[in-house]
Amino acid sequence: MCGIYGEVCFHADSHAWKGEAPAAPDEQRVRAATTTLHHRGPDGEGFRFDGPAALGHRRLAIIDLAGSPQPMSSPGGRWTLTYNGEIYNYRELRDRCAARGWNFRTAGDTEALLAGLCLFGTDWLLELNGIFAFGLWDREKRELFLARDPMGVKPLYFTQGKHRFSFASEPKALLADKELSRAIDPASLDIYLGYGHTIAPWTIFASIQKLQPGHCLRVTAAGMDLRRYYSPPAESPDMAHEPVIDQAKRLRALVFAAIERQMVADVPVGAFLSGGVDSAAVAAVMQQVSSDPVNTYTVGYPARWGFNEAAFARETARELGTRHHELEVTEAMLAENIPALTGAYDEPFADLAGIPTLLLSRLARRDVKVVLSGEGGDELFGGYRKYALDPLAAAAGRIPGLGEAARHWMRGDRRSGRAAGLLSDREGGERMALWNRHGLDIAARRALLHPEWRYQGAWTGETLYQDAWKRHAGRSPANRMMAADQEIWLGNGLLDKVDRATMAAGLEARVPLLDMELVRYCHQLPSSRKVAGPLHKWLFKLAIRDLVPRRVLLRRKRGFDVPLDQWLRGPLAPLAQDILHDARFRERGVFLPQPALRLLEEHLSGAADHSRPLWMILMFELWARRWMDGKN
Repeated sequence: MCGIYGEVCFHADSHAWKGEAPAAPDEQRVRAATTTLHHRGPDGEGFRFDGPAALGHRRLAIIDLAGSPQPMSSPGGRWTLTYNGEIYNYRELRDRCAARGWNFRTAGDTEALLAGLCLFGTDWLLELNGIFAFGLWDREKRELFLARDPMGVKPLYFTQGKHRFSFASEPKALLADKELSRAIDPASLDIYLGYGHTIAPWTIFASIQKLQPGHCLRVTAAGMDLRRYYSPPAESPDMAHEPVIDQAKRLRALVFAAIERQMVADVPVGAFLSGGVDSAAVAAVMQQVSSDPVNTYTVGYPARWGFNEAAFARETARELGTRHHELEVTEAMLAENIPALTGAYDEPFADLAGIPTLLLSRLARRDVKVVLSGEGGDELFGGYRKYALDPLAAAAGRIPGLGEAARHWMRGDRRSGRAAGLLSDREGGERMALWNRHGLDIAARRALLHPEWRYQGAWTGETLYQDAWKRHAGRSPANRMMAADQEIWLGNGLLDKVDRATMAAGLEARVPLLDMELVRYCHQLPSSRKVAGPLHKWLFKLAIRDLVPRRVLLRRKRGFDVPLDQWLRGPLAPLAQDILHDARFRERGVFLPQPALRLLEEHLSGAADHSRPLWMILMFELWARRWMDGKN
């Protein structure tokens, strides 16, 4: 994993950018921007200045430690690549390129990516099994080509100015240009308040965009050409008639192959371990194929905070025989690491597990440089209760008496408060948006925001989920929900959280359950193989049933959650009070102070649980102080 930066200057005679244009990038600006990504690549840096283009790179050395410097140029220097990620099938790809006459100078995956792009063009993207974001400069055509992996594991941001196009792994590198506007985008603010994060292609900055997963972008003096290069394969009707046991064997083989592929590294590799089935399966396979105990890592909370995932992870580690490491999050750690959280996430980011994931990453980095994680398993195999509950919600409004039964079944689900909306007569895309909304509904957002910031446009988080639902119309309802989750939630929320937290610690995170061979196979499976009534991850659990403890297979799904409601009534209460009473909060004019204070008062008194909207407000204000007021 690495940090990448690049820019291309365009001249005044182009019909896309008018006015005077610099002849070449400013070297001091390029070096300063790349340096902001030091945490993503503490092992070295490199630059390439080539006429109107400049590419920068910060390296975290994982494979071919002494070789594969970046930016990497082709023989003769026509193409230059700066790349962040890992290509897991690089050995096979190297053989194909060598057969076409490419003389390899290095032993890593970077040159396999470069060689394939030079020899086969953009079709090479569909041959890659890996996680990546890169920029490729073509000196001859004066063309820049960007691409991001299909699942959105690695991020890529860009900005277009009058005379310059720039891209980077994180917004902070683009913001190193002090002339770049930091104006807030009202649409993204609205999406953030509803869903806890922004959604590509928008970011919180009106001047910065984020490349969507599975998309590529071609940039020339004439303009930009954006296209989707990857779409998931359709469901296979034939698979509904295949023996389940045969499919379980096939899935098991794919899981083993994916994990073994992603364990390849020239540095130590460990695993994140929770009490759930996904991370347990990853750790179990790693332990089976390893000659030594695998290092596993988890975080927990004091007993007074309620649910503690660490106890389950500890038992799993003991049964698997891993070398387990555990960190208990204390009250002091919360206050100490909130500033680090706003530094790692350049945008407001309200995922409740941000702090423990950051602490977990630091814990693992003491021993290893790479970790495997179980992210993506729920979205791929059908792990969320909503996949089973949604058909009931869809039918509840049409069948007398079913509504009450549905409410009873939803009781205890953390989104059960939305039952009234979910059980009303709504189409699938609207229900999808409701299931995924972690924050405020549209009316509540407008009630909290100053009138000037109340977004009235077309694009909300709700409409984006509805559009994703429509794009996957050929699938069964549960598979449509999973595909929409993979398209929006994974690349903008869950995976972004893991990337930022691990990279802030100089740690590479790999997600073997999102291996592309595994993903393509699961997309073709009927949803009945994933969700069968109240059963979740049916085929996956059948495939790995002998690998993980039985109690893990039978446990109800629990997210990597935190006791935020207690935090905001306890150790974080003073922080919340200080922020909402601070003059800077009032003077910023984004939120109306009185409605925000009312939420806090009701929460502190125990009259209601407003922890999620309060956390969103607090994280936005802390972000604004760092990135708007502090001008990092």
